[in-house]
Parts: sequence; C-alpha cells; structure tokens
Amino acid sequence: MSAQFTRLRLYLLFLLCFTPGTPEFMAPEVYEEDYNELVDIYSFGMCILEMVTFEYPYSECNHPAQIYKKVVSV
Repeated sequence: MSAQFTRLRLYLLFLLCFTPGTPEFMAPEVYEEDYNELVDIYSFGMCILEMVTFEYPYSECNHPAQIYKKVVSV
C-alpha cells in the first residue's frame, strides 16, 4: 500500500469521524463549537450561492484546513 493511499484513507477517516458537517457549508461558529440553530441559515445561504453561481463553495481549496482558514479569517 502506498504512502499516498494511506494518507488519503486517514484523511477520509478524519472527515467521516471528526468533522461535524461539510466544511464548505459550515458556519464559522461551528468551527468554534459555540453555535445554535442559526448556523443552518448560513448553510442554506451557501446552498443558494452554489445554485446561483453554479460553483461549489471554496472550490479553490484543496483541503478542509484551507477552508477553515478562509472561513474564520472573515
């Protein structure tokens, strides 16, 4: 098994087990673990943005850590 394949498996395991949602659609408050049901409005807005622009949010990012940096820096 190649090292690259092993890293991919670990990354996917991390996403499945430790991420509370899809990073592209998560509100900044979710990353801080201090949120309520209003974060659903943010996620819904991201869905609307995707439908209007025909682009997946943060498609320029290659890793959830890059998305995190962009979301919390705003």
